[in-house]
Amino acid sequence: METNFAKLIVNAPEKTKHMLEAVQRDEVTIEENNKECAYWLMNCFNDFKPMNVETEPFGYNELRDVYKMAVSDDKKKLAAKSMCENNSKLMQHKEHRAKAICYNRGKLEVLNKLRGYLPIADIESRKKYDEKIFDFRISVNKYCGERA
Repeated sequence: METNFAKLIVNAPEKTKHMLEAVQRDEVTIEENNKECAYWLMNCFNDFKPMNVETEPFGYNELRDVYKMAVSDDKKKLAAKSMCENNSKLMQHKEHRAKAICYNRGKLEVLNKLRGYLPIADIESRKKYDEKIFDFRISVNKYCGERA
């Protein structure tokens, strides 16, 4: 089953071309074009979600604690070996986490910008944008430890 977001992306080049041609022919202003873009994205909000990040690989933090607290060299070697085995999973996790943060920050910026193109009187659409912005802001704050 094809989602609204998939349709948006598939039809984007053609739709974008028509929208830009209308601006070039002075049929619409840039402001009207931007407003149409904001409404166009809103049609896909159900499929437009923050990218999630899984928790750190199971047991990594515990192994790190065991290594720090281990008194004997044998226990330290065993913990170090297990940490190395989990290290590739941890590196994949950190890489995915970085991608998710970039994706969510970028989408948050786009949402904030497009919301500004909506008419102030269109309270219902602005509310939908606010809810979506909230979702992305929560995601960014959760993974970055900062306020977006």
